[in-house]
Amino acid sequence: MMKHLRQYIRSIIAEMATPRQTDLDAVYYHGTPTTENAESIMAIGIKVPDLSAREGYMRPVDGKIYITPEIRYAQIYALGGDVAGSQNDWLTERYGQYGYVFAIDGQQLKDIQPDEDSVGEMVHNEEVEWLDDIARDVLEYEEYDDFDQDLGYGNLYDAVMGGEYDAWAHGGKIILDVLTDKQKLELIDLGAHVAHSGNLFPKETWRFDRDKMSDLARDGSNFFELAEKIQ
Repeated sequence: MMKHLRQYIRSIIAEMATPRQTDLDAVYYHGTPTTENAESIMAIGIKVPDLSAREGYMRPVDGKIYITPEIRYAQIYALGGDVAGSQNDWLTERYGQYGYVFAIDGQQLKDIQPDEDSVGEMVHNEEVEWLDDIARDVLEYEEYDDFDQDLGYGNLYDAVMGGEYDAWAHGGKIILDVLTDKQKLELIDLGAHVAHSGNLFPKETWRFDRDKMSDLARDGSNFFELAEKIQ
């Protein structure tokens, strides 16, 4: 009965939040690791992906595009991994010579919510007291499938607190379903990345040569010095 009540509550208040002026005034970034993806984005914009073949805890939320106001996070996706400051030739072999970051004008935003991964990570880090309370209430009733790894978690909340990244993503989705708009926007203010409902069109395209990965700062502070603006 409790689970059915939670599902009913989710169905009532699960919605995206309307961006505020501070959100509209910001610049956001989106990274992709291949030239093929980048050429598609330059031609037709960042389109909501078809997730019909995606399953599991890491499946993104339907209808969403993921963006961030932090270049350090976007460059991870552009490079293909959190490898700034080191040289990883296998990434060049896998993705090609270049990775790409797109800058997006916040004025395009319509409906936003925190990235579910960020929400799960915030719970794990115990960053927000009210979020911790909600997470415990809704996740302790959810099972966590560790796919026969015998990790010993009693429920999804335990897995989130144990640092399982797929639990962060899955738990974050469940938590988002019961948050108010005000709570969602507060998490964005506290540093959560952003999931946007609908397509977006970049205002700038930056190409990064993977030969320069060892010179790149992990915080992205010199990304635009090393990258090339191509559009």
